[in-house]
Parts: sequence; structure tokens; C-alpha cells
Amino acid sequence: MTPKVSVIIPFYNVEKYIGRCLQSVVGQSFDDIEIICVDDCSPDDSLRIVQKYASFDKRIKIVSNPRNLRLGKAREAGFFAANGEYVTFVDSDDTISFDYVERLYNKAKETDAEVVKANAKIIFKNGYSMIKEESELINQNFTNGKSLLLSNWFDLWGFLIRKDLIVDNKIMPDAINGDDCCIVRIFYYVKKFAIVDEAFYYYYYENENSFSGTMNYASFKIRYDCVSSQIQLINSFENVDKDTYIAFVKIHLKNAYDMVKTICQYTNKEWETLIANEFIRVINDEIKLTSDEKQKYILDLIDKDILMAINTCDTAILIKLAQRQAKSAGKFARLWARIVSSFVPFKEARIKFRNKVLRSFSFENLLFTDKS
Repeated sequence: MTPKVSVIIPFYNVEKYIGRCLQSVVGQSFDDIEIICVDDCSPDDSLRIVQKYASFDKRIKIVSNPRNLRLGKAREAGFFAANGEYVTFVDSDDTISFDYVERLYNKAKETDAEVVKANAKIIFKNGYSMIKEESELINQNFTNGKSLLLSNWFDLWGFLIRKDLIVDNKIMPDAINGDDCCIVRIFYYVKKFAIVDEAFYYYYYENENSFSGTMNYASFKIRYDCVSSQIQLINSFENVDKDTYIAFVKIHLKNAYDMVKTICQYTNKEWETLIANEFIRVINDEIKLTSDEKQKYILDLIDKDILMAINTCDTAILIKLAQRQAKSAGKFARLWARIVSSFVPFKEARIKFRNKVLRSFSFENLLFTDKS
């Protein structure tokens, strides 16, 4: 009998977390699911733990990759093994609420939505948690009639997706950059979209082996390739109006420059040079606008010092600017966090508020200047 929902869980080196994840999935209030666990050649005890759960729950199916293919390809392997009418992706170090599948599935059926998005709760090591605000941005774009392409979302977790939407539009695998572009392609092709405005997905910032917790050149290069791929991807779409295209490019250039600033806080000169050079290349070579349009809508809005580095292809200038701006922004953020949190009366609440203020600066950058 075909299950209504396939829950896809790729896993690699997560023996400390996979049991917690599986416990939340097997305990779902919605029973008509299959659970596809993809072993991406995990070197630890993760597979043994999954096998133990599978011995007690026949809904669990284990797929084994021939070698470590990383998260995107592992998700693809799980998708191609899925039989459900809908699919949802859960990262192996995260959890979902007991009614996550039920609430998203019911919403899909009530609205005939091809894609349903739940909010997420972000949980940090110190126990502090916050609701991830990007879901609200997606909701605002959707309800206001703006293109979902401007939602600035990369990840597949937290969505319930009708499988035939992915199959019919050949969304997975993606010819440009694998998993990184799948959600952008989904946003391009989806006709009916719905939001469940509650936090059912629990995203944990505690796994040092996770992609979000990895700080090395390889992880930054993958992130940066993703930015380049987003621009390649929108170049390949038909019927994207110019305003949406320009806004999309600006969003991803800001993302790109955030990464340049972040990696330029480290001392590895090779990393800095490669990332800075790629940033300049993307702007000069991949934005599909005329010279006049690029000047008017993109280059005229870029900080003049950064623009000089772009026009001269001078990575050394760009690196120095990024280092200085990152350092300056960090000092300002810490000072501002101390000032505004000083008005909070209780110590624990004051610390939480200060951390929240600091996190709000993590997405700030000085790429575009305010011409208003």
C-alpha cells in the first residue's frame, strides 16, 4: 500500500543525534508514513542505531550510498526511493513535533497546496530558542503576491512537497548544483503554496559536524558555489520579470558578500583570495543584464570602495575592505547589544536579549549603499 508521506532522513556522523531524530519521527500522530534513512557512508555508529530502530518499526527503509556523496545527493537518493504522495526532509540532527506530518498533510489537503511550509524553532546549545523568521518572509511574499523566488531560502527541511511537483518538473536532481538549487526551482514551479504558522520543525545548532557548524574552506566554497548557482539558475528561468530578476540578484550578492566578510576574518590567505576572486567573477560574468542596466540597478548601488575592487578585479583591496568591515561591524554589534540589553532588568533575560541583538547583525553587510 502506498504511504501518504515519505519522511527522508540522510545521515552521516550523527550517532549522538540520530536516535533523538528517529524518536520524533516514529512517534508521529500521522501513521501512514514511510521513513527513508539514507546512510551516506557514516563512519560512526549511526547506521547501527538506525538499524536498531528499523528492527522495531517496519516503516523504516535504509538506503546506502556507495560512497560519501554529501547532503544534497543523499537527499536525492532518499527521494528516488520514496513512494509517498508527499515527501518531507528532516535533517538527522533535528527533530519534529509529534503532529508535524499530520498538520502539514491536513493543510495540503485542505488547500490543495503542492507545497506546505511550517515555521521552525531554532534551538541553541545554551537552551535559548527562537522562531526562524525566514518562514514569515516566505509567507509575506506569498500573501502579497510577490515572487517566492525572493524569499531567500535554501534548505529543503521544514517543507511538505507533493512528489509529482518534483518529478514532473525534473527538480531533483538539479543540473546546476544538486540540492542547493532545489528549493529555488520548487518556488519557481509551484502554483499552490500554503503556510502553517506554527513551529513544528526543531532545528538544533549544536552539532559540530553539521554543515552549518563547519568552518573551513570546503564548506565556504560549497556555500559560495550555491550563491553562484542561484544566479545561474535564475538566468535559466523563462518568464521572470526584470524587477524580480534584479531583486533576486541583489539578495544573493548580499549573501555572497556576507560570506566574503566571514571567511576574511580567518587567516588562510588562499581561502580569502579564492572566495574574493569568485565574488568578483560572479558580478562581472554571471549577471545577465546589459552594461547600462547592470550599472543602473546593481553597480551604482554598491559601496564605492567595493565597486573599485570589482572594476579593477583587485582581490587584495576587497579582502582588506571585508576584513575591516567585519571587524568594525563586530565591535559595533557588541557595543550596541550591551547598550540596548542594559535596560532589561533580569540577568538571564538580559543575556538572552543581548544574544538576540548580536544574531540580528549576522546578516548585515555594507555591499549596497542607501541612495534614498
